[in-house]
Amino acid sequence: MSVADRQNRATRIAGAELAPAWLPAAGDVNRLVPAMWADDVERGPRGELTISGVPVGELKARFGTPLFVMSEGDFRHRARMFKDAFDNAFADICGGVDVYYAGKSFLCTEVARWVDSEGLRLDTCSGGELAVATRAGLTGGKLGLHGNNKSDAEINRALDLGLGRIVVDSLHELRRVADLAAAKAVTANVMLRVTPGVHAHTHESIATAHEDQKFGLSLVSPETGSTAELSAAEAAAKLAVESGSINFLGFHAHIGSQIFEAEGFEIAARKLLTFTHDIQARYGVTLRELDLGGGYGIAYTAVDTPRPAAEIARAMAAVVRQTCAELGMAAPRISIEPGRAIVGPSTFTLYETGTLKTVQVEVDGQAGVTAPRRYVSVDGGMSDNPRPVLYDADYSAVVAGRASQAAPALSRVVGKHCESGDIVVRDVYLPNDVAAGDLLAVPGTGAYCWALASNYNYVPRPPVVAVKDGAARLIVRGETEDDLLARDLGAWKPLTERNTTGTTVPAETRTLKVALLGAGNVGSQVARILLEDADSLAARTGARLELAGIAVRNIDAPRDVELPRELFTTDASALVRGADVVIELMGGLEPARALILEAIEHGATVVTGNKALLAVDGPSLYEKADAAGVQLSYEAAVAGAIPILRPIRDSLAGDKITRVMGIVNGTTNFILDQMDTTGAPFADALAQATRLGYAEADPTADIEGHDAAAKGAILASLSFHTRFALEDVHCQGITSVTAADVAAAKDAGFVIKLLAIAEKLPVPAPSGKDDGGHSSGVSVRVHPTLLPREHPLAAVHGAFNAVFIEAESAGQLMFYGQGAGGTPTASAVLGDVVSAARRLVLGGPGRTETTTGVLPVLGIEAVTTQYYIGLDAADQPGVLAKISALFAEHGVSIETMRQTVHRERDADGDGGAGSAELRIVTHRASEAALAATVQAIKGLDIINSVTSVLRVEGV
Repeated sequence: MSVADRQNRATRIAGAELAPAWLPAAGDVNRLVPAMWADDVERGPRGELTISGVPVGELKARFGTPLFVMSEGDFRHRARMFKDAFDNAFADICGGVDVYYAGKSFLCTEVARWVDSEGLRLDTCSGGELAVATRAGLTGGKLGLHGNNKSDAEINRALDLGLGRIVVDSLHELRRVADLAAAKAVTANVMLRVTPGVHAHTHESIATAHEDQKFGLSLVSPETGSTAELSAAEAAAKLAVESGSINFLGFHAHIGSQIFEAEGFEIAARKLLTFTHDIQARYGVTLRELDLGGGYGIAYTAVDTPRPAAEIARAMAAVVRQTCAELGMAAPRISIEPGRAIVGPSTFTLYETGTLKTVQVEVDGQAGVTAPRRYVSVDGGMSDNPRPVLYDADYSAVVAGRASQAAPALSRVVGKHCESGDIVVRDVYLPNDVAAGDLLAVPGTGAYCWALASNYNYVPRPPVVAVKDGAARLIVRGETEDDLLARDLGAWKPLTERNTTGTTVPAETRTLKVALLGAGNVGSQVARILLEDADSLAARTGARLELAGIAVRNIDAPRDVELPRELFTTDASALVRGADVVIELMGGLEPARALILEAIEHGATVVTGNKALLAVDGPSLYEKADAAGVQLSYEAAVAGAIPILRPIRDSLAGDKITRVMGIVNGTTNFILDQMDTTGAPFADALAQATRLGYAEADPTADIEGHDAAAKGAILASLSFHTRFALEDVHCQGITSVTAADVAAAKDAGFVIKLLAIAEKLPVPAPSGKDDGGHSSGVSVRVHPTLLPREHPLAAVHGAFNAVFIEAESAGQLMFYGQGAGGTPTASAVLGDVVSAARRLVLGGPGRTETTTGVLPVLGIEAVTTQYYIGLDAADQPGVLAKISALFAEHGVSIETMRQTVHRERDADGDGGAGSAELRIVTHRASEAALAATVQAIKGLDIINSVTSVLRVEGV
């Protein structure tokens, strides 16, 4: 390029004269410097920035701006890169390296889980960070606690959790840790942080290895106020060795942050290894660990050149190998603490531009010469990135929503706060056609931006979105004005606005993506209500529930409800990955189970009505949902429209349920009700149920009790805080119930119902003590049951359901309503959806069910109840006496006995041989005693058959 060309270009680049010396000359304003961005960030065909294939415009529409956008894949890749690089470099020295992710850079429960799943450990600096880690499921051995001024509460928490290490900063703190550990009769795992005096050549506020700063124990000077001649580090080492409550692991050093060269790490390693060697020799102790800290730099601008992790690892390993050989000592286990280098480049902040203005600024050294500087304001600022203010940190930026052919112009990106120092990017070349409403992306904001964010000017902190495999999901909810006012005790209600329909909708209404899996009778009604009642649901939840799609096997299948064709898809997995709430109404075990697990993995709330899946695999799903901190709700899985699970889980949470007894299958209730009211035999009643649509073409699951058993397992799990699977439920259907049984029961003042019963029973086992001092367990059973006609459940007719609950304080409660049908069941599904949406708006982890007590599962043999036995016996003298004797022999007492004689006439018209139909009701007896009695009766030669054995409840 000629001199004239260069002069002409400088003229076209507005403000170039004001650019700092380090800023490269303006080039392609659309270029993405690879070192500054996550690996999966690129420009799409139209120039729009995408991350893992998701356009930033879509992210803006779903989540708003400002927005922290994180690549999960890039984060995981960088975590593995550090682990593999250091393990390989140190394999022959100490067998590998323990990599502690520095949680202070950015931490949330989802990130903590990523760290754990990639084989890293987690370094925390406060009780709050420990709370996040433990909520994410990390155990004590995988955690460390840092900080120069830990409270007693934080130290006690670390001791209670059995942390892998507590990094101690001073003699005073070491004494407190030792005393607190001794008081608990535990041993504290301790590392001593020392200041090796190595300057990291970074900003004064982030250089942490020189003497004049708050961190660490000096290697050369006694601690202030100490009369000992030992250095502070050696005095602490001596105390740690001599303390009976300290497990002294070794030393720790951190030389600073944003370091690009390995030289500082190498010098620090030599000094620490030499000091370790001296302490071991002097005090006769073996120190097994040495932490060389973190602080590895990243590219914030095009001129930053971070060294690859493998290169740093090899350089550090060479120093450790050589120094240990020179000292003749075995190498301790090395650990490092990358944070920024993992999370920083994986994240960018997305802003929307607003006010723009250009000012004339005098050029340094050129009196009277001015150049234009353009100010580009964005909708965030120092509240989401205070690093430029704190550390004079430099960043870069690009227009993200489009490509531009305009010439570059030197720009300063500033925030919306009332501070002249509210600068996001001090100097950057942006296209001179940038305008209000453009999307702007600032890379490298994963570390110490959200972590240092504030509410200055009462600006809510932004959300954090994780993107993976073409789907985006919230991992940290953004704050709302309601959140800001929640702690203000003078604020009493959220701001609202009135929409055109007259429904009050929260002013800051979020949009939640809802994925619907299945569009049968229930699913179609759920979709209809979501579409028709969108404003009403938004007003009740504080979030707009957007039906993102409906996954079905056949898009063209006929449906009772007409729904927009564009909502349907056959790619259920893709739909799940982009959803905030997933409604599973497919039924069956697979692919429903796989899709629910995928939704949980992506952090989505799940609502399901799949009783069969919950009964078979519920415990596993509940555990995975709790571990992921997401809600798994299933009100529709038990009794259709009847709100039963939420009252058990919430309204009765302060009580103790002793018994749950319910009619939870409408098909069988209709059949038995028909047999009772019309005298129809079983086959005719079943045929009528099929004609009316109450019974499926294959009614096996209903009439054999399997459906009721699945619901019984769910009810029992919630009621008794103990997880039950389908195989834990004794199950007997209604196919053996005859018209004669129903008539006899009716004659005796009973009605026959198929009941699911879960109850707490005394057992001799040593576990599960109840308030009465007796051991207890839980029996769950489904079977035909005789109920007195005055019992509330006896009045449940047709295909209706009802659940009867007995609790210690609340007494007897009954819940009654339609147990099936598209619209009624859709009501239960949407109740769960609204509850989930409210939780997502308010924040906080989901909780599926509590398992505060794990009671033993009791078989049917532990049950004690009354029984109805039907016998066909010979009509001859002594029959009743023999039967009564067998009952007495097995300890079963007879309450009532009715006999009906059926006699055949001989050829002369006289009475011939006859039989006696016996109907016996016992007093309360154990299942085992009754079974033995029946078996003995079958052996009598006077017994033609045992026609029925039914249990009696509610007497």
